[in-house]
Amino acid sequence: MWSDGPIAMGQRMLHATPESIDEKQPWSDEAGRCHLVFDGRIDNGPDLRAQLASAGIEPRNNTDAELVLRSYQLWGEEFAVKLIGDFAIVIWDSQTETLIAARDPSGMKPFYYYADRKKFVCGSELHQLFHCDVPCEPNEEMVGEYLACRTYSADSTLYRSIHQLLAAHLLIVRRDRLVTRRYYDLDPAHEIRHRNDDEYADHFLSIFKEAVRCRMRAVGPVAADLSGGLDSSSIVSIALILQEQGEARCDGFESFSQMYPGFSCDESEYINAVAAKCGVALNLELSTPASEVDLAAQVRKFRDFPNYPNLTSGFGFRRLERRKGARVSITGEGGDEWFSGSFSDNADLLRSLRIRALLRQLRIDANQSEMRMMHANGPMRLLLSSAVIPLLPPVVREFVRWRSRPSRLPYPKWVNPDFARRTDLYSRMIAESRLRRLSDMREVQRRQIYELFHNGELPVIGAMVEQAIGRIGQETRRPFFDRRIIEFAFGLPNDQLRRGGFERVIVRNAMTGILPEVVRTRVTKANFNPPVMESAKYNAGLISFDRMEIAERGWVDPVKLKSGFETLMASARDGEGDYAFYVWLAIAAEIWHRVIFGAGKLEG
Repeated sequence: MWSDGPIAMGQRMLHATPESIDEKQPWSDEAGRCHLVFDGRIDNGPDLRAQLASAGIEPRNNTDAELVLRSYQLWGEEFAVKLIGDFAIVIWDSQTETLIAARDPSGMKPFYYYADRKKFVCGSELHQLFHCDVPCEPNEEMVGEYLACRTYSADSTLYRSIHQLLAAHLLIVRRDRLVTRRYYDLDPAHEIRHRNDDEYADHFLSIFKEAVRCRMRAVGPVAADLSGGLDSSSIVSIALILQEQGEARCDGFESFSQMYPGFSCDESEYINAVAAKCGVALNLELSTPASEVDLAAQVRKFRDFPNYPNLTSGFGFRRLERRKGARVSITGEGGDEWFSGSFSDNADLLRSLRIRALLRQLRIDANQSEMRMMHANGPMRLLLSSAVIPLLPPVVREFVRWRSRPSRLPYPKWVNPDFARRTDLYSRMIAESRLRRLSDMREVQRRQIYELFHNGELPVIGAMVEQAIGRIGQETRRPFFDRRIIEFAFGLPNDQLRRGGFERVIVRNAMTGILPEVVRTRVTKANFNPPVMESAKYNAGLISFDRMEIAERGWVDPVKLKSGFETLMASARDGEGDYAFYVWLAIAAEIWHRVIFGAGKLEG
């Protein structure tokens, strides 16, 4: 802890990098002018040191905290754009009486804050703020987004008075005002063009190796999640190559996988194939049962929404990783988001009048639609939805979506219509993005990546994972969320993302000879509804659909929710697409409300 009059700062460190062992935060400069707390990791340290040296600044040691502090002293408020890594930073500058905070471009490190006329409070977790007499009122707009499974409001939380600092933003607090501003953005003019697939693959592989390498800087061994999918398998294989070449700064490397014997989401075949191909040490652990996960206890302690089932089902192998000494866990999250492309790139084929290619792609998409979209679609319907509508002006696209209601509401039927109207939920779910720079991009696919980079869904999920794993004593690292990787994906032509029946084309090409072919050419994805259904069934027994507090609030219709739950339990297809998760979200919202605002007790 450090304090000076009305200012106080504190940090509880995980010490996940070798350099951080020497850190004692809050970190201060020699003159006592600047004081810093920093959660994260800086990946471009050598480049920063060279720039600091050219300006005559010599860091006192090799810690990331010292690099961040010296970067601020050199570049002032422009310091954050110079940093590559995952971070949440707070600096108090006593000379200017200014507090400056920054969050990394992908929002992987959480940052919450509260401000009124008398005080400013911030922290990495929600419950920290409530120790400082912060008002506790539900934010109905955000509750609606959770119920709709679309947490797009990147600056909001479940509490009306508490906000998130947006990814890639600075927050500046002075005596008379608080302002936030974006310090980094993707460049719409950035394009990557090579002569052939091999050159694209080589370019990707060089950046990918660096993204993995810098995330293996760790105290003790590094654990890697191996699901058997393309992304996690690629990371495990490259990490092992780096370790064998002596380029990984860690004391060992092993993979960890969770098993679902008898369920459709069990991927043992692919996991074993990767382990056999690259020779990585493989640790297997059964999925954690829902009965061993106390959602109410999570809410009671941390005051946040309960952890999602596809996260809690992996607590067993996470704890195994920690028991084996790993403070760092590397995951494959992000590969789908940045490199998969989407059916809407058909609009770019139509726009460029590549009609023959469009018709061929529509036939392939129709054949794969049930697997990729959870329901079957014919070529003509896909032509309209993925090629024609995306080319319409934004206001027309909104009108088309508005005309499709109520048969195609963007939220489940048990969301109370009055609540949806009160929170303007429908309009917010179908609203076209108002991002100014979208008009600079002709390609629909580039616009979608840009919008994904700006919306709140990925930071919300990323923060949940970061916090849950951090409580086990680990730091989660995601190579596919490296800023350099995202910039690279954003600059690629469409056919390097999606071509024919394959997504992540460039990743597959780069992994030729590295991954087993059964994984490299795989187009199927596991359906992880079974753990969601299990959690919904177990936790439904802890509430009563006839006495739901969120129904008394007017948020849901309990009769329709109960009917939806019963339909789900009678399902013979692992929960019928993504239907299971909507049911689970409503049950979890009831548990959250009971603990925070209501009786505090469950039925079971």
